Amino acid sequence: AIMCTIPWVKLIAIIREPVERLFSHYNFLKDPTKHNADLAPFETFVQRDIKGLQHNGVLPKDLKQISSHMGSKAEADAYLKYQALHHGERQFIRSLYALQLEGWERSLKRVGKDIRKDMRVVISSEVKSNPNVTRDLLDWLGLEPQPHEVREAMKTRYTSVPIDPKFKEYLNSIIAPYNKRLYNFLGKDYEGIFDQN
Repeated sequence: AIMCTIPWVKLIAIIREPVERLFSHYNFLKDPTKHNADLAPFETFVQRDIKGLQHNGVLPKDLKQISSHMGSKAEADAYLKYQALHHGERQFIRSLYALQLEGWERSLKRVGKDIRKDMRVVISSEVKSNPNVTRDLLDWLGLEPQPHEVREAMKTRYTSVPIDPKFKEYLNSIIAPYNKRLYNFLGKDYEGIFDQN
């Protein structure tokens, strides 16, 4: 619909470390000012989401089979169906950037656009800390350069207890193959950006 209405549009995807993004969004939802203070604990919240992705075929029933499931027609069909049913309100899938970008690529191709020319992907911390990123984006958009205030990257304000390290490791084990897929999709400049030390 975007491309039909404004076909000249250029898209910018801003991404951040996937587990941190997930936890940050959870904390945003749990903020007492949003009347969600009784939201399920983080682990329960995320596990429910993962089970939904498995039930709908986006993730395989056996998470050890992610690598063989990724890139399959079944995965692509399940992702499209899941997105149509849930309209993006689920959180875990938002940290699987490769799926989203591949979806955008398919959509752009249908209207004769090329994701490599019509979309830029930037890391959120880089936007704030590296003036060249902002300068390059403005140039790509055909806009005048603007003053850039270098700021420290925003940190998640925890409104709940920190992520249990074992659960974080579990989440990273699910997300890691999608990160690798993301690196392959974006190219060598992005290789390893979210790899855990």
